[in-house]
Amino acid sequence: MAENVLNIVPKGTHNYSKFIKPAELSALLEKYGCSVQLVNGMFYDPVRNRWMWSPTKAFIYAIHAIKIKDLNR
Repeated sequence: MAENVLNIVPKGTHNYSKFIKPAELSALLEKYGCSVQLVNGMFYDPVRNRWMWSPTKAFIYAIHAIKIKDLNR
């Protein structure tokens, strides 16, 4: 919808092969010293023109992570 009808995101944005799963991103963040605090699904409601939290993380999600202080520095 956002890509082909409303033209508000670039063509090719919604290519599933580009999607990074929440678990993959969490693992990458942890690999580089971050502690993942929260992962929430999101969706955009065009009728109300606002973002809302969603129980599913299958399409759009937000991650809150904190960089762990490196005590060796």
